[in-house]
Amino acid sequence: MGSGHNIAPESIEDKILQNLAGATQVVLVGNARGYLAALVTGKVNSEKVQAALDVVNAELPHYKQVRRFILWAIRSQLKAAC
Repeated sequence: MGSGHNIAPESIEDKILQNLAGATQVVLVGNARGYLAALVTGKVNSEKVQAALDVVNAELPHYKQVRRFILWAIRSQLKAAC
């Protein structure tokens, strides 16, 4: 992070997933930034993500709190092998 803290993202990502029904993946990013952001995939909306972050952030020190998020839609296409 831009603040100089080295943060292991796995435990925070896991806590967000535990509090966010419908999410399939959460990835934290924060390199060269003064805050952490989360990329979230799955069947969730902004309100659900913010509610989960509010719960998780309440347990974390300020430098580990997730300040922004992006809902990331993954579109996959399966092709039949012929």
